[in-house]
Amino acid sequence: MSAGSFSKALALKPDFVEAHNNLANALLRRGRAQEALAHYQRSLEIQPDNVRTLSNLALGAGDLAGMPVRNGAQAIELAQRANQLSGGQDPVILRTLAAAYAEGGRSAESVTTAEHALQLAAAQSNATLAEALRSQIKFYQAGAPFRDPGPTNGAANPGPP
Repeated sequence: MSAGSFSKALALKPDFVEAHNNLANALLRRGRAQEALAHYQRSLEIQPDNVRTLSNLALGAGDLAGMPVRNGAQAIELAQRANQLSGGQDPVILRTLAAAYAEGGRSAESVTTAEHALQLAAAQSNATLAEALRSQIKFYQAGAPFRDPGPTNGAANPGPP
């Protein structure tokens, strides 16, 4: 769906959490970080324990605030909260937590967390996620963060250091 579709949904139902979250993602893809941040924040005002919104904010900690360096401590806090709320067994949330640990300079924890996410992804037969995690683990083992080229970051890492 497009940003316009989510905006229309919010015009009809202003407290629609998923529409705020999806609009924020669409805005990020268009480079409109400040507007995206407002929608993520609104989503959390409505539903403070929304795992998806917490995870998205963790992935973009710093980027969304227009900071040149991502805020690893904030990313870890958001991702840990999302992980706790999701029961600690969601490989996508664990992938976010691993990325947050790497941003915060906690390489050993990023490797351990990503390896756990990989085990869960493999058990769920999620080959796409498993392959992404294998790639990211190489960055974490080298002590480097992984920056996804998705909506929360415009440039991917060229390869592990």
